[in-house]
Amino acid sequence: MKQLLNLFTNDKARVYIAWLIHLVCKHRFTISHILKIMHQSTSVFHYIAVLSDQRYMCDCSMEPNLGIPCWHYFRVWIDVQ
Repeated sequence: MKQLLNLFTNDKARVYIAWLIHLVCKHRFTISHILKIMHQSTSVFHYIAVLSDQRYMCDCSMEPNLGIPCWHYFRVWIDVQ
């Protein structure tokens, strides 16, 4: 049986930052910061848009698809005050 659920095991998958910004603007949110999250051992990176109301949108789209925060969010939460 073919698995239909995306397990997010391929961390290279992401939406373009322009599309992420488009979604933020479409929903009339305001971005306070855009952060680039990079892996230390690879060239893979992700962008997180931190919104003015303290929510976030990550280009991996894990949170809206699975309802749980992605590891990129936790990296920002740990490293950025």
